[in-house]
Amino acid sequence: MPLIKILTSIQKKEFEEAPILNQELKNEIFKLPNELEQQVYSLNNSSNQIHFILMFGYFKITHRFFDSVTYYNEDIEYIISKFKLVNCLYTSDIAQSTLTLYKRQIRQYFYCVKFTSNIYEILQKESNLLVRKLLKMQDIFYLLVEKSMELKIEIPSYTQIVTIISSSINTQNNLVYKKIKKYENHEALKNLDYLLKEDITNPTKYILGKYKRILHSVNAAKVRQSNIDFRYLNDLSKQLEPIIKELSLDDNTIIHYAKWVEKSDMHQISRKVKHKQYFDLICFVLHQVKIRSDYLIDIFVQVMQSIKQTTLREHQTIYYDQKHNRTKNFKDLTQFLQTEIIPNILNLESINMIYNYYLRHI
Repeated sequence: MPLIKILTSIQKKEFEEAPILNQELKNEIFKLPNELEQQVYSLNNSSNQIHFILMFGYFKITHRFFDSVTYYNEDIEYIISKFKLVNCLYTSDIAQSTLTLYKRQIRQYFYCVKFTSNIYEILQKESNLLVRKLLKMQDIFYLLVEKSMELKIEIPSYTQIVTIISSSINTQNNLVYKKIKKYENHEALKNLDYLLKEDITNPTKYILGKYKRILHSVNAAKVRQSNIDFRYLNDLSKQLEPIIKELSLDDNTIIHYAKWVEKSDMHQISRKVKHKQYFDLICFVLHQVKIRSDYLIDIFVQVMQSIKQTTLREHQTIYYDQKHNRTKNFKDLTQFLQTEIIPNILNLESINMIYNYYLRHI
């Protein structure tokens, strides 16, 4: 299974690229101690001088080294100006041996150790503890970064940290699998097998497939079918409640394995041993109940708004139709009075005045 996605693409980019600095920070972190400043000035290559100063400054606040292609022109220009590096021809290229030397010197200055297999074990134990606390994976990620800084460790790469967390989650999942195996004869787990059967209405498909799709429509028939699907999955989740309670799954774990089920074909799912299939399907059912519940609420709101608008239009139509009919009836009545009745009783001009007054106040 691929590594779990922990940070968003924006967060990952921010973690992997050199930090963005304001003027105050630049003044602080790019101030070298005397011995290092003399060492920098002794370098023949002005491009390497810039590399060393940037590496030193960035490491000072992050405990990390960054790819030189992520260095910012503003920082490079600041260093050229601050250290008066005249006739400087900067290039992001730097010899690997030189890069290794600079990293070692900077780590030594800050009393930091390189990330090694021994350090890996320390962070792995810390990650195991955090995963058992059911913290969110993003929180675990940044807590491991903080722990590394606390222990004066060079911060591992994104992939290394995610690998550590993934290993902890897999260890935790193995414990979860053992719990599921205790319920292997539970009726609710057997009901999950129904999802893996062939769809008799479409022999080339499986029952699970139709629950991967949500019918995004306010069409009455489709809303009715969506409600039927939701009720089935919700009933299934209620049957699974004793197992779910013991598993104590966090939202991120549920979403991760549910999305794996959504993207996988039946061959990939069926290759897993039974208790792992059940674990994936439990996550899938829980996730579907959540998103379908939100979806049906949205549909309900849309339908109510549609009913309100339709009712308002009908009310306006009826009102104006009735107004037209009232006006026409009054005109007919007035005409009858004017021609047949009133001439012998009242002056016609008085009727016209009454009629015009009525029209103005309808």
